[in-house]
Amino acid sequence: MLPEKRDIYARRIASSVVIDAAGCWIWQKKKSNNGYGEFAFGGGKNGRAHRVSYFAHIGEIPDGMDVCHRCDVRSCVNPDHLFLGTRSENLIDASKKNRVSREHQKKGSSHPASKLLEADVKEIRSRLSLGHSKASIARSFAVSDRVILLIARGQAWRHV
Repeated sequence: MLPEKRDIYARRIASSVVIDAAGCWIWQKKKSNNGYGEFAFGGGKNGRAHRVSYFAHIGEIPDGMDVCHRCDVRSCVNPDHLFLGTRSENLIDASKKNRVSREHQKKGSSHPASKLLEADVKEIRSRLSLGHSKASIARSFAVSDRVILLIARGQAWRHV
């Protein structure tokens, strides 16, 4: 991208932050539901503010790389607090620091995407033990055959 575009982005970032006591540049404009700053490019297009800051102040972001926070402040766009890492490295770093959202770690019927209850899983296991087909069980519980297969293998709903 053209150097002048990077300069424009850097100036827009500088005018959109407040610097806190830890040196974080806290994004003051729109933020996503999970707290990351959103940089408006115009034309209805947005990007993560910390990624734009990295690009504007440091340089290109290679394909497949995450821009990670040393400070662990999602709304921080200080380039000194940002570094590149793979998605795996980023998730490992976040997990070590207990920064991973626990929403995706909810189990069973407490998971927001769950279609089954614990009692349903017990019934599914009972039907499997009686020789019912996975396809017929899946239809009766309005789930995919794969869900029933994973339950049968003990790879899903292990806690039940």
